[in-house]
Amino acid sequence: MLELDEFATGVILILCRIGTTLMLSPGFGTARVPARVRLYLALALSLAAAPSVLDGGTLKTAQGGLLLGFVMAECIVGAVIGLVVRIYIAALEFMMSAVSNYIGLNGLSGGVEHDEPAPTLATMITLSATLLILLLDFHHVLIKTVLDSYGRIPLGVMAEPEFGLRLLAQTLNISFTISLQVTGPFIVYAILVNVLFGILGKLIPQVPSYFVSIPFLLMGGLFFLYLMVPEMLQIYFDAFNTTLTNL
Repeated sequence: MLELDEFATGVILILCRIGTTLMLSPGFGTARVPARVRLYLALALSLAAAPSVLDGGTLKTAQGGLLLGFVMAECIVGAVIGLVVRIYIAALEFMMSAVSNYIGLNGLSGGVEHDEPAPTLATMITLSATLLILLLDFHHVLIKTVLDSYGRIPLGVMAEPEFGLRLLAQTLNISFTISLQVTGPFIVYAILVNVLFGILGKLIPQVPSYFVSIPFLLMGGLFFLYLMVPEMLQIYFDAFNTTLTNL
């Protein structure tokens, strides 16, 4: 039976891991969600997880300097899990910013995760992806991943740096490979349109080919995007789900 002070210490340590993960996760970690709501959610999850996670022997040693080490260990594990998810959102935003440039849709608007300016198309697709993450219950998978992590990295145990760095490197590799795979057709499309109108400008110098090409580039790009978006999001979420379940 845990004493009250040991239970409170254990809940705080669990809160460090879960809270850090939620702080970096899409949807919950955005500045548009009030800080108090995020705090209450993390605290509720920590209290729910406490009975199955807490270990009396570990908590008895959580005193003084060791307690600070436990807090750092929990925050690092939570940050690694949260960063894996955050990298996928950053890759999606980067991918759609590139597509916006390729099809000539470069207008800026407020970003979804932060208030920094971002291309309108990137904002729209990132918002749609965030909503799909919540609608498809990927946040449940994320919470389950955090709870399952206690089986591999117990409470207060410092994870090996090589493991975290290798995991983040693999996630970067996979996410940006997917970005190149998805944006490849748009690169080919933009090159073809610009080459065609470049040839037109050489053949008929009187025609302002740049200004004439913009409507065709934009309309063709939007139609191409209309055809590609379902497949793009399917590829993205398949990789996202595979990474989370194998974490």
